Amino acid sequence: MSISTDHYEAKFRAIFEITQDGMLIVDDHGRYIDANPAACGLLGMKRERIIGRIIEDFADPHRKGEVQKSWRHFLECGSQKGFFRIYRPDGSTRHVEYIAKAHVIPHQHLSILRDITERNQAELTLRTSEDRLRLTVEELRVAKNAAENANRAKSQFIANISHEVRTPINGMLGAAELLKRTALSSEQKEYAAIMEDSGDTLMSLVNELLDFSRIEAGKLKLEIKHFDLITILHKVVNSFGKRIRNKRLKVSLKMPPEMPRLLRGDPLRLRQILANLIGNAVKFTDHGEIIISVVTQENDAAHATVRFAVQDTGPGIPENQQRLLFKPFSQIDSSTRREHGGTGLGLAISKQLTEQMGGSIGLKSVPDQGSTFWFSLTFDKPLTERRSPSRLAQANPKMAVVLPTSSQLRNPRILVAEDNRINQIVVVRQLQKLGYAADTVANGYEVLKALRHHAFDLILMDCQMPRMDGYEATKAIRRRHARQPVKEHIPIIAMTAHAMEDDRRKCLAAGMDDYITKPVQLLKLRALLEQHLRGPVPHNPPPLAQMDAQSDPDFGNIMESYWEDTGRQLERLEEAIHEQSTSKVKDIAHYALGASLVLGVTTVAKPLRRLEEMGRLNELSHASEVLREAKEQLEQYRINKHHMKRGVPC
Repeated sequence: MSISTDHYEAKFRAIFEITQDGMLIVDDHGRYIDANPAACGLLGMKRERIIGRIIEDFADPHRKGEVQKSWRHFLECGSQKGFFRIYRPDGSTRHVEYIAKAHVIPHQHLSILRDITERNQAELTLRTSEDRLRLTVEELRVAKNAAENANRAKSQFIANISHEVRTPINGMLGAAELLKRTALSSEQKEYAAIMEDSGDTLMSLVNELLDFSRIEAGKLKLEIKHFDLITILHKVVNSFGKRIRNKRLKVSLKMPPEMPRLLRGDPLRLRQILANLIGNAVKFTDHGEIIISVVTQENDAAHATVRFAVQDTGPGIPENQQRLLFKPFSQIDSSTRREHGGTGLGLAISKQLTEQMGGSIGLKSVPDQGSTFWFSLTFDKPLTERRSPSRLAQANPKMAVVLPTSSQLRNPRILVAEDNRINQIVVVRQLQKLGYAADTVANGYEVLKALRHHAFDLILMDCQMPRMDGYEATKAIRRRHARQPVKEHIPIIAMTAHAMEDDRRKCLAAGMDDYITKPVQLLKLRALLEQHLRGPVPHNPPPLAQMDAQSDPDFGNIMESYWEDTGRQLERLEEAIHEQSTSKVKDIAHYALGASLVLGVTTVAKPLRRLEEMGRLNELSHASEVLREAKEQLEQYRINKHHMKRGVPC
């Protein structure tokens, strides 16, 4: 059955009128001859006003030539599609997507338009949002990098300023210790003791600030090693002995007999937390008792969770103020008239250290009754402890723990590795005054040779020595013990002129257990030896207060040797500077620097340190001036000591 043309035309007209897309019919000259309602709405004109107009009437006035060219191309190709902008009579514009077909009817062409203005606007908004997001991300990245750089700069600044602050403090402490060895009146001894005590306090404050900065920057690393829990507790309590006696406080350490003794964790940070809590208890308790209790919350073959508590009979803390205690730089009494000093960092550092070690910390306090500060940590157990758990012989939970007596163990034997002869004499003399026996070697090869023939309980290792330095010697010792695991671990303590964090990490990475900076102070040396030696304190070491020039006839000889030897090293430095040999300048300056630091001669040490740095940086342009300063300071120090010996004011 045939369908008439009229039927198709009627169907087309129906579609033409109701479709949502604009439809335009154009003749061969580009004139509109019909438009559907959707096209009228899109063009913003009624149908009768559209008919007779040409395509260019709705195009960009500046692009009519392009429109004409596009029209001719359309007639040649027969079809076309694309995008363009319609300019309406009211001045508004619409973005359209079009598809055109030529000769739909002889000499008539169909163009279908779809309004994509809203879609374009949405895409533009999305692109703008994406651009803003990218910009925000970039700004955040820049801000993050700036913050990280600022944090690194701050950490480096604090490390540097800490080093700069430590140097004069060490010089002050070294000078105070040196002064105490001279012939002093009772009044002068009191002044020297005040100077030493103030220096120790200042050093503690600097260390607290540095620790807090490291923790805040995420730079503080835990050093996991084996330790004796009872030894740590005993030494922390004993470190407050003088203050406890002055206040006439009663202090007891309670511990059950089944408490594991040998554990594995970070003993240095454990001691730091205990010292903060016990120190606060002693500081704020004027009379009464302090009870330190240690119990196991969990205890299996491989791990032990230990709860430490420090209970005092101090003033107590109101509940509304307790939340301030673990915040940095916070103190309950922040007035300028406060009775107790401090930075307000101790508890904040303790909290962060506890959490870094996977533990928890808290307190319970009642005003006018006292406070109990507690913390819990989980430690690993060494294999030896797992195989044969140690028990406290005849332990009484109500009594303080007692360490093995000296009659049960032999006196420790110490090896001193130091290439500077003056340093050897001073360190050995210090060890002898503390009651320890010591042998000396001058380089890493001699250390290894000595260990093949003798058993040593501890090594004091200078880091920079000729032939084989302290780092390489330590690595060789650790490699040897790794092949022979039955041998007992030998503690190795570095002696270094540098106190930077990188130097500390380098020492520990080499396998050293700890380090002490020059000048080596007797109190710190004794504390380190007691920490790392498993044996007892030697029989009746002489009181530190008696170690002065009057009781040490070798002291004057040591100083004479120092002046002579340092004078020779300065002459060698002059030759090396004349030769422009940076390596010689660095090595000789370091050698002479060690003796100056050990003896606390900081006025000479300062230019020597600069010379060492000049040699390291291969820059000797001002070396002669710095060397002249070192010579002048050495001579001035010699004159001052000569006058002090004769009792002449300097």
